[in-house]
Amino acid sequence: MATYKNIKGFGIQYLDSDPATSNVGQVWYNSTTKTLKGTTAGGATAGTWASGGSLNAGRNGAGAFGTQTSAVVFGGQAPSTTATAELYNGSSWSTIPSMNNVAYRTSGIGTSGAGKQIGFFTSTEVEDWNGSGWTVGTAINTARATYNSAIGSVTAGLISGGSIASSPFPTGVTANVESWNGSSWTEVNNLNTGRNCASSGTQTAGLAISGGGYISAPSFAQVANVESWNGSTWTETTDVNLGRYGGGACGTATDSIFYTGEASTGVSANTESWNGSSWTEIANVANALVEIATTTSSPASLSIKIGGTGASALTEEWTAPEFVTKTFTVS
Repeated sequence: MATYKNIKGFGIQYLDSDPATSNVGQVWYNSTTKTLKGTTAGGATAGTWASGGSLNAGRNGAGAFGTQTSAVVFGGQAPSTTATAELYNGSSWSTIPSMNNVAYRTSGIGTSGAGKQIGFFTSTEVEDWNGSGWTVGTAINTARATYNSAIGSVTAGLISGGSIASSPFPTGVTANVESWNGSSWTEVNNLNTGRNCASSGTQTAGLAISGGGYISAPSFAQVANVESWNGSTWTETTDVNLGRYGGGACGTATDSIFYTGEASTGVSANTESWNGSSWTEIANVANALVEIATTTSSPASLSIKIGGTGASALTEEWTAPEFVTKTFTVS
């Protein structure tokens, strides 16, 4: 019978503490805890949501950019439409200079040191953040209300879909897509299905995920559609398990997560993981909310969910470890 040493080429280590680093498949005996342990692959199925620091001013329909440990949130309703902004350091939020104009149902791209606020309900406005203040930027071509539908960087961005701007409520959705090259916005190929969607990826390789809106005005609907972007065209790919709008997403075209949002049955806590070909339901968020903000450029292993309906001040952080230490038992 093959032994562990025969298979791996070395015996099981006898250690008084778990190793600081290990590789998948490594096994050791912890003499202090008297347990046999090993390392397995982590990934989305091992991910969990945890509470983060609360916003100083709760808000819904805000935009965000940055990372889980260095994020900027701006605009939204708090409870009235606001221009205020806050900076997150991975544990707490601090107030930073406000934008020049209010923004609600908006999107963002970039980092906490150089970001861009894009669009606002009935406006084509864009504002640029330089790490210390806001200036008016180059406007997009089509006014739209959006939920986390912008991806990329401050020099190479993409904004997709959105609700058609009208007052007092949107009466339809757009399939319009615009690309940013660092100096101007250019209309590129439209989505196959117009909607207010979540997005992940980059300017040249991304996803437009689920969403909804007044797709056939005045009837409001959610769709489960997912489309893949290769830098020039959109292709229908595998639908999410539960269609919803007002949710968040982040990651790449082949490794993303999509979470929360309002489904036809109500606000959902679901989180789904994309591996490039299929969607899998994984750990739920603790607080099911719609109109959240998120940093779409974050990796799928390190996301952040900010605010939401009712001018929520809640922040949740998603972490999916690359490796997981397991304790082996008889069962």
